Amino acid sequence: MERIKSAYEKALERAEKITVSPEQLEAMEYAPKGSQAASQYMRDKNFILEEEFKKYGEKLQKHLRAGAEETFLSNIRLPENEAAKENNQRAFEGILALKKDKKSISQLFGEMEYLFNYYAKAKNQNYQNLKANMNKRFAATQQALERQLGTKVNLDLEKQPEFLQEWRKILNNINAQYENHLKEQKEKIKQIN
Repeated sequence: MERIKSAYEKALERAEKITVSPEQLEAMEYAPKGSQAASQYMRDKNFILEEEFKKYGEKLQKHLRAGAEETFLSNIRLPENEAAKENNQRAFEGILALKKDKKSISQLFGEMEYLFNYYAKAKNQNYQNLKANMNKRFAATQQALERQLGTKVNLDLEKQPEFLQEWRKILNNINAQYENHLKEQKEKIKQIN
């Protein structure tokens, strides 16, 4: 009668059948090191990426660069505020340092800046439109409260739950639309050498 194998033994048998090439092993080891270097680059303005990569042989450069590129791309986001804009700029600089085709990358970054400007304009325009529409609705509520209380009432529209909820919905729609465009641009970056 044959002995029943444990799940552990079965897993070991499956693991023995898996073959990993030396190239894949190098990628698994050095891509995270490239990612760590990119993270340090994002935090430290004085960190020089190329000097860090020179510590490793020429053969490992593509793995280091691939890991760094993924980190830089993950740091590029829709600019919600000034800090996000600065973060994007630093990530752009990091990617530019990695790529050989500087002209194509610079052109693509120009397109992304254009996208970010449109994003900011769309956000602002939608915010102002919502504010104008909600102002009309809240004016009647404010007047009714003033009549009821017999005193001047100041309702801050932008702090009202209804306004905030409506703005979140609109902002989520805008973000979803622009995130798709940003994702396309990031894919284009990956295709450039």
